[in-house]
Amino acid sequence: MLFSHIYEELLSVYKDDKHFYFLIKEMEHCLSLGSEELTKATKKAIKKLIDEEDVDFFEDDSADGQNIFHFCARNNFKHVIEAFVDIGYGKLLNKIDKSNSSALNVAVCYCNYDAANTLVDLGANLSDPWPLITLQEEMTMDPYDSDARREEKQENFKEAAMLVLKIAMKLRTQVEMLEQLAKTKQGE
Repeated sequence: MLFSHIYEELLSVYKDDKHFYFLIKEMEHCLSLGSEELTKATKKAIKKLIDEEDVDFFEDDSADGQNIFHFCARNNFKHVIEAFVDIGYGKLLNKIDKSNSSALNVAVCYCNYDAANTLVDLGANLSDPWPLITLQEEMTMDPYDSDARREEKQENFKEAAMLVLKIAMKLRTQVEMLEQLAKTKQGE
């Protein structure tokens, strides 16, 4: 019953508007309420929209080359990012758009640190230097910044710094794993 209701609601939003923003915003709303039953039903409804209604969240021929992960990163829809990975689309998480940006870079550029943290947690490619360069710019006070921009940077500093630390820790863990693998191979 819950699944049918959610599916019909999402389908109605999609058919009424044909723009993904309102559909994905509705998905984010359903997924963010915290109910496990509601989350399962919403993921099932998303899968049915893709499989049976041919709703294409992964348009490779779009003008900018972005997919659902870029869109969610830009709009800070972290729950939808998680849902699409959970239903089997994680392989598209690191897709690069036509301006050479990953979803992680888009999230960082828009200061959407909830989405950025979710992308990092779900396996976003950390070898791309642009998110870190963007974070560094976001954390650096420039004498030419307007007062409003300085205030914005001060508000975002803590979240940007925490994201840099998270990325650094994940990279360190990856390096340690590679070092351990190399030691194991040398011992063979």
